[in-house]
Amino acid sequence: MNNRLLEFLFIHCSGTKPKHGHTHKDIIRWHENDWGQGARGYRSVIELDGKAINLRAANTNNIVEQVEITWGVKG
Repeated sequence: MNNRLLEFLFIHCSGTKPKHGHTHKDIIRWHENDWGQGARGYRSVIELDGKAINLRAANTNNIVEQVEITWGVKG
């Protein structure tokens, strides 16, 4: 897939209940180790306390490079 202009911003809600208390560290472990993907599937997450955590680097231009495409939006 070639680089292309940014057209959409996808936001996904995991529906995590406060009683579960999952953090960005859990997501990193699931994606990189437990699910065997070897990469982080989300660009960033917002934890239950409202803190935004970046999980993958992204540039600031409007060109989407292959490495910037996360799991849920590929294609």
